[in-house]
Amino acid sequence: EKGRVLALLNCHLEGAPWKHKERKDQLNAAIRKLKKADFSYSLLCGDFNGSLEDNSLALNTAIKHGYRSVYLNHPSRDISCLISPREVDPKNPNIYMVDNILHGSSLTPIAVMNVMNSSWNRKKVIKRGLPSLHWPSDHLSVGAILSFSKSSNLRTGVVANPEPKTFTNLEEERKKARSELENALSNKELKIWNKFEMAEDEQKCLNRLSPGTIEVVKKRSQAKQNFLDSLSAEKQKIIKSYAIAKKKSKAKKGQNKSKGLKKVNKQKHKAY
Repeated sequence: EKGRVLALLNCHLEGAPWKHKERKDQLNAAIRKLKKADFSYSLLCGDFNGSLEDNSLALNTAIKHGYRSVYLNHPSRDISCLISPREVDPKNPNIYMVDNILHGSSLTPIAVMNVMNSSWNRKKVIKRGLPSLHWPSDHLSVGAILSFSKSSNLRTGVVANPEPKTFTNLEEERKKARSELENALSNKELKIWNKFEMAEDEQKCLNRLSPGTIEVVKKRSQAKQNFLDSLSAEKQKIIKSYAIAKKKSKAKKGQNKSKGLKKVNKQKHKAY
């Protein structure tokens, strides 16, 4: 729709954990200023230094103004900042999701990015903290694809209640295969396999391999094959199934992300 304006408010609120009121006042002032502008669509994102679960005054303020998080009650939400290793309940990580994307009622999420790449990467984040070899920042990325809609805009206070989809429909299959692998291998075997998997993940982060690294990779590949050969045929089959599920899940994420971006670009051309 020609002439319609998308307003974007990107913030980095006060970081001291005890300064809840300061964060609320900062965000409240920014939203009040934004609402004086003439726009049809609005997005609010950034580092809020507070989560949806810790009764954050800042995020509650945003919700009262008619915003909704794309990650609200969504399985893709997770820890987005963990500066140093600490005691974290893996089943309730959302108190550490301080980065967020909130939208007005005239935008509808159609895809949400998983905060963590895999369950194994997640364990490393909880154990070692951030930044790390995989993530050079103390924060993890959040992302979403949203579509424009003709519903009433933010200032009506009516908020859409979509059920956004993740970038992959094969994530549950990968998780199931991983669970089967963990049940099939002994603790010692699983520890060895995890080391191989972690080393391969770290290797993929490197743009170029030095001659010395290439030699290390060759030796590791041979050691991995020797390890697989030492396992029973049934365990080898389970590992192979997990590797296939993991590969499919990763490929599907890339395909869905590409399709979503094309769809949004098409809608953007129509809107403008």
